[in-house]
Amino acid sequence: MEEGIKNIDGIKRTVIVSLLLVVLTGCNGGASSQSEKQPQLAETTVVAETSVIATVVSQEEADKKDESAPNLPAGKLTLNQELELVRGTALQMDLSIFQTDEKLYSLAELRGLSDDALAVFRNELYARHGRIFKGEKWTTFFVQFSWYEGQYAAEQFYEQELLSDLEKANLKHVLSVEAERKETVKFTLENYPRVDGSTATIPLSEQFAADALGLPIEEARLYILHKKTHSAYNNLISGEADIIFVTAPSEEELQIAAEAGVEFEIVPIVREGFVFLVNENNPVTSLTQQQVRGIYSGKIQNWKNVGGVDQEIMAFQRPVNSGSQSGMLELVMKDTPIMKAPSELYPMDMEAMIEIILAYDNTANAMGYSYYYYVSSMYFRKGIKLLAIDGVEPNDSSIQDGSYPYTTAYYAVIKKSEPKDSNTRKLLTWILNEGQESARTAGYVPVS
Repeated sequence: MEEGIKNIDGIKRTVIVSLLLVVLTGCNGGASSQSEKQPQLAETTVVAETSVIATVVSQEEADKKDESAPNLPAGKLTLNQELELVRGTALQMDLSIFQTDEKLYSLAELRGLSDDALAVFRNELYARHGRIFKGEKWTTFFVQFSWYEGQYAAEQFYEQELLSDLEKANLKHVLSVEAERKETVKFTLENYPRVDGSTATIPLSEQFAADALGLPIEEARLYILHKKTHSAYNNLISGEADIIFVTAPSEEELQIAAEAGVEFEIVPIVREGFVFLVNENNPVTSLTQQQVRGIYSGKIQNWKNVGGVDQEIMAFQRPVNSGSQSGMLELVMKDTPIMKAPSELYPMDMEAMIEIILAYDNTANAMGYSYYYYVSSMYFRKGIKLLAIDGVEPNDSSIQDGSYPYTTAYYAVIKKSEPKDSNTRKLLTWILNEGQESARTAGYVPVS
């Protein structure tokens, strides 16, 4: 009987590990693991706020699959959904994810796992022997398993005494692979990836280049040229750029990529806020999300209907495929059709949008939109007022903590087919680690 139970547990573990290897092997686009790195399960590192790559398999659909023969195609889930699915399977079976007490994982096997999966592997070794984690994230992750019982503070956790020889060997292997990934790549002007992007990410791109190349910011600027969002996507698709720093792609850009046989890998690198701006003489200080949609769908046409004076609302828009227009459609309008406006209400760039709102007929009836960083840092103009949304003002704090309703991100976008060991992926890894301080230096809100 005991042998039978052991065999059943073995089958269950095989299912979990097989599932993990199927869905995580080859996903190596995330940040390098730190000593207590937590997989970002609540915030995707492949696709954020748009399902532009993944054909998402729902948890309900996954639960219906035969647990003894998981058959989930690799690449159909985002990295975080994959990790959640594996964790959910392990929770249902009440077992650990990896068999570190029963088999020695080779370096080749571990090299095939993503950074997040390696972090799970290492910290599960500790958790199985009662380590109490310093941060809440790993504690929250493992406390869901009935087998986890925190007994030893980190400084009292002695691996040499608590781990078996096999587990020590597995720990040595995973630390070795993580160390390989942490090796600093030395970027030069010759091997630095070809960069493109949106207007609003130019300072970010310049700071990345300055810090990664070890150049003064003034010199780094000579090598950075952004051709605006739509052109940047086209250049990535055609192979003229290796990595772009942009807003989320439009439907048309996704279609162009699909026709060219290109899939995007989209990674948030800084937080951003989508903001609405009016002339400072406009008495309106806040709108609800519903009111914003009402204005841009054409249902609300007078400021008096939202607490302002009796004046027609001149609601300016941006051209299709501009980063601002894509953000407007995806973040704000969603399923609500946006009204068609006269051609004079479509300024060609963000600078023109701001200048028009400042000067339009010397009145306060104009309204437009842009991104927080551009308006507050790149092209700040006295006389422009940013509207609160649902009573929350856009600022660094509300964007960082997500309380501002239209919080979004700027993304690094590469081709999904980009080789694992390419300088483009190495730059992306650098951006998600050391580069976050560069983002802060440039005045952006880091994602971590």
